[in-house]
Amino acid sequence: MAANAAKALNRLRIVNISWTIGDKQLKEYFSQFGHIAKAKVVFDRRTGLSKNYGYLEIPDKETVQTILNKPNHHLEGFELHVKNHWETTE
Repeated sequence: MAANAAKALNRLRIVNISWTIGDKQLKEYFSQFGHIAKAKVVFDRRTGLSKNYGYLEIPDKETVQTILNKPNHHLEGFELHVKNHWETTE
């Protein structure tokens, strides 16, 4: 079980993503802060349009903290809102 815990990825939720952004652009932007294992923009399966949110999977807590500590993230004119995956906006 300890081996699985060591390999666990930290997840951040990214909200307010421009509809023109895909996985690659999201990963490229956040890679400036450290290693990003996966970046995923969520799309509506029925319409194929972006739902304007996504997530990052990050292997190390230092990168997570660096991203969370930066007060503002902007990508293609949109201010991105970054939250721990389990936080809600309600």
